[in-house]
Amino acid sequence: MAAQISGISYFLPIFSFLLVFILVFAVIKKSKILNNDAVAIFVSLILASFFIVNTKMVEYVRFNATWFAVFLVCVVFILVFLGFVGEDYLKAFTGNKIFAFVIVGILITAFIISAARIFNFVIDKAKLKMWAQSDWFGMILLFVVAGIVAFVISKSK
Repeated sequence: MAAQISGISYFLPIFSFLLVFILVFAVIKKSKILNNDAVAIFVSLILASFFIVNTKMVEYVRFNATWFAVFLVCVVFILVFLGFVGEDYLKAFTGNKIFAFVIVGILITAFIISAARIFNFVIDKAKLKMWAQSDWFGMILLFVVAGIVAFVISKSK
């Protein structure tokens, strides 16, 4: 039988506030943008307060935090699997910078898609389909693929 935890939704704005406050403060302190702790706390409080005022931002944090937790669980399972497989495969994954860029690209794409879902970005699918079937799209796609191939070939020499 599943536990009933629907009461936790009342505290969701507070959790969103605390999560954003801690993350912003940590980024400010780590990047050393502001050396004064009082100013860093003030900026963090101001930015985190936006997440209490706007309910869409609370929903955005809730949605992304959920999927980020799922992502972390998947990463743990992958690392456990790689631990069982052996050290050679682990070096193949961690030594490859393209692998890291792919993971970061997937995360950025996931955050953009979740923002589009939460904030209801208007996407005209008919115009998007018309643009994707145009000659310009094919040319741009060809240039992107050619650039990637040129980059990979130049790095291998």
